[in-house]
Amino acid sequence: MNTKVVRLLSGGDSETGLTQGSHAGDVFEGNPIEAAHRFFNEPRDNIKSVRAGVYEGTAYAENVVNYPCDEMALIVEGEVEIIDEDGTSHVFGPGECYFMPIGFSGVWRQSDGFRKIHMTASTV
Repeated sequence: MNTKVVRLLSGGDSETGLTQGSHAGDVFEGNPIEAAHRFFNEPRDNIKSVRAGVYEGTAYAENVVNYPCDEMALIVEGEVEIIDEDGTSHVFGPGECYFMPIGFSGVWRQSDGFRKIHMTASTV
């Protein structure tokens, strides 16, 4: 078990940066190009995984159904609009944080040049 402090750099690993990959689910708008770096990924008591990292991507929107983890994030660049099932819209920009609970369903819409530093915890 890692018991040391981990520095989360907004540009990813100091030597390799971010790795291209796909994280989007039910995309209905845009064609996301995404990259990320996971600085931390370990199980904890009663928690399947605790992850911390950085993510960036291009503009897109997706339907989110039963989000599989609790997520807290700090927006570094760009903007994200998260729309609850009841239609309530929440917009977050640089320097702002959000918490999205496990089981969340709604819409995720991010701007071009979006980047966040995040931490997730999942029991599934």
